[in-house]
Amino acid sequence: MRSDRSGGTHPGTAGARSAVAEPDPPRALAERQAAPSRVSGLLGDGEAEIELRGVSKRYRSRDRETLALTGIDLGIRRQEFVALVGQSGCGKTTMLRILAGLIQPTTGEVTVARRPLWHGDRRDDDALRKLGLVFQDAHLFPWYTVEDNIGLPLRLRDTGKAERRRRAHELCELVGLQGFEKALPRELSGGMRQRVAIARALSYAPEILLLDEPFGALDAMTRDKMNMELQRIAGATSATVVLVTHSIAEAVFLADRVVLLSARPGRIRSITEVDAPHPRALDVTAEPGFQQKVLALRAQLAEDEERTGDEPRFERAGGLSE
Repeated sequence: MRSDRSGGTHPGTAGARSAVAEPDPPRALAERQAAPSRVSGLLGDGEAEIELRGVSKRYRSRDRETLALTGIDLGIRRQEFVALVGQSGCGKTTMLRILAGLIQPTTGEVTVARRPLWHGDRRDDDALRKLGLVFQDAHLFPWYTVEDNIGLPLRLRDTGKAERRRRAHELCELVGLQGFEKALPRELSGGMRQRVAIARALSYAPEILLLDEPFGALDAMTRDKMNMELQRIAGATSATVVLVTHSIAEAVFLADRVVLLSARPGRIRSITEVDAPHPRALDVTAEPGFQQKVLALRAQLAEDEERTGDEPRFERAGGLSE
């Protein structure tokens, strides 16, 4: 089991309106709109393989500015599995895309293996080579076979055909797709297509695997199976994994630490350590300690929703996402 560090929770306070709808006193209004305090997830010197320091992201358009993330301090250890959760619009995917080098933070610094991910407006190629990315949609080329889709990143790196084929077959075995190397995407189930996407991300042996709700569109039983597969693959490859998910139960089942982001602007509200050893069987979800962590995280999300007036949007039905 990997050693982890957890942070505390800092719930906001919601004020009530008077029966005659009088304006809120300044103090009550400030309390009602107050956001949870900032939590630092920084680690000790030399502990973090990935680190975000003072990261914020502000989106600007002609008529609007949106502060998506603010004051993110987080370190992630090598071979650690970290899940990012929070209600819709809290900045989970923005944070993952910043980690992946797809978008540049407005302020702050991101380092991968102690190398800055950005040098001015230019990304560091050596840092990027350590990253593999999987989206919710598998994004497979329909005219390519499984083998060709998996080997595409290697083809872009001018790897020879024989080596691409060898690696594709090796990864098909790893993700449970042996025998389907010559199949086209239309001949595969949703879960199988996601396995191809994961294998493709692993084709060049990245040290860090970033996943943005890869199983969100799957049915409950398939999602449970894919969670078991992801756990197995993470162990087999010794990769560091960062997963964005709407499912609290999925996050607690898979992760060493669960990072909960507050409502926009997203900031770290709490960090929950999950000390159950890997690999975990589905039976662990029935244990009291597991349920307590899930309920505590749900309570924090409910407080955020009460503060912002949003409807519940942070869970999906079925399987581990219930």
